[in-house]
Amino acid sequence: MPFAARAEPLLGTLGSLAGLGGIWNAEAVPDSRTTAFAIVATAVLLAVVAVGAPAVLRNRTATPLAILAAVSVLLPAVMATGPGLSALRALVEAVPGLAVLRDGQKWVALAMPGYALAGAGAVLTLRGRVRPWTAAALCCAALIAVLPDLAWGAWGKVTAVHYPPGWAAVAAVINDNTGVNHDPGPVAVLPADSTRRFPWAGAAPVLDPLPRWLHADVLFTGDLAVAGTTVAGEGVHARAVQQMLLDGTDAETLRRAGVAWIVSEQRTPGATGDSATTLRALPIVYRDDEMILYRVDGSAPGADARVRAAAITAHLVWAGLLLGSLAFLAIAYWGGRPYRRS
Repeated sequence: MPFAARAEPLLGTLGSLAGLGGIWNAEAVPDSRTTAFAIVATAVLLAVVAVGAPAVLRNRTATPLAILAAVSVLLPAVMATGPGLSALRALVEAVPGLAVLRDGQKWVALAMPGYALAGAGAVLTLRGRVRPWTAAALCCAALIAVLPDLAWGAWGKVTAVHYPPGWAAVAAVINDNTGVNHDPGPVAVLPADSTRRFPWAGAAPVLDPLPRWLHADVLFTGDLAVAGTTVAGEGVHARAVQQMLLDGTDAETLRRAGVAWIVSEQRTPGATGDSATTLRALPIVYRDDEMILYRVDGSAPGADARVRAAAITAHLVWAGLLLGSLAFLAIAYWGGRPYRRS
């Protein structure tokens, strides 16, 4: 299970999670978390939390958040062990909808409310020795000092990038060409990989941004390569279309598969297979150094009536839960207010 929490240098998995770190993607962490300095940062954070914990635990209202914080650190740590990974794998295979649990490190975010309250509690604990504003300033300064990567956006690494004009041009063509049910039609993308490296976007790999640009359904497998292992996503149809392109299948087969457009992103590495055979038979709608847009003219089949009914029912249940909760809160609030004569 490659999405388990990752042990950072000299901290181990539990220490990394306690320091609100441990994300599985080693390329997504600040540089300071990849060195022994991570111990210092974690120690300072936990010291502030420990100083404020007694004040939190004395407050019955805040105690549940403290318990949640402890569970949010301990449970992902257990999930990252051998038995934990085996149990989670069996659970996900038995109930696929629980695959959301496999990204173990993200659940440590639930510790943040408890940590925040403990930080405030540290001021209460220290007020007998120093003034409250001094204690607050010292705690804030200590936490900021151990996060040097915050300076200038991770030392200039976090900067805005500008997409080449071809992206907007391709999006405009597809979005303006509405077909059946006012749908532009499904879009297949080359290269086949879902991860991209663009020369204008820096060295970091990114997920293909095209699904966020288009109103159309972009056929996306969801496959993710981690440490040489490919974790299959849920895009079964997208994977089938992708394989058709790599095999150089004919355009008519793609139309029957419901593909309306093919976008070839030119300046990123990735697998293209024998797709040139397919593309030669298709009309080019737009072309520049960055993007080539081909028209296929397929259309996505409509959803089965039972599927639509299930989706509508699920949304109605969701809406009912929201409205019911709001009504319950309103009744509890107004019903609990004492009556006062004017």
